[in-house]
Amino acid sequence: MVIAPDSAYNYRMTHPSPSQPHTYPRRILVAVEAYSPQTITESLYAMTQTGEPAYVPTEIHIITTQRGFELVQQALIHNGRLQQLCQDYNLPMACATPVFHLIADHQGQVLWDVRSEQDNEHTADFISQRLQQFTADQTSSVCGLLSGGRRTMTYYIGYALSLFGRPQDRLKHVMVDDCYFFLDDFYYPPHKPAGKKTAMVRTLTHQR
Repeated sequence: MVIAPDSAYNYRMTHPSPSQPHTYPRRILVAVEAYSPQTITESLYAMTQTGEPAYVPTEIHIITTQRGFELVQQALIHNGRLQQLCQDYNLPMACATPVFHLIADHQGQVLWDVRSEQDNEHTADFISQRLQQFTADQTSSVCGLLSGGRRTMTYYIGYALSLFGRPQDRLKHVMVDDCYFFLDDFYYPPHKPAGKKTAMVRTLTHQR
């Protein structure tokens, strides 16, 4: 089949390929978060500015506890860092308005933190249920982040995708150069003129 250049983009969006997650009309970024909100902006920068091809989410979902929610809200939303990233790199504003999913127990009580064995059981169930819902939509591709939450939380998101993930779904882990790792005010590389982009963030892709 021959596709004219001006219709190639529309064709990819209506005929997405599992080997090309960025061609799906609904692109879902799922992050678990505890005390490192920077991993969300670092990951969004890496996927949209250094990835080949770029993966630009149409929606961002953050799974966290009450404690994590308050931290992320302050660092990314109230302080405007997520919105600033979208403005700096011309990303859709949907990326600046994430949907929060607060982990709750079976009675609907939101967890303050994940500390006990019972907390971990509720967290595993909650994350698995959300990933199952996201992957049920055949028009979507899901990208799960292995950075940001408590180690058990990132394990659960990987485990859930191993159960429910499809060929178009991915797991990613973002690494920052050592000189920036311990800087609390580093959220993403600053915007540079064309041809002078920094490459501080590297992405490892884990295919199912």
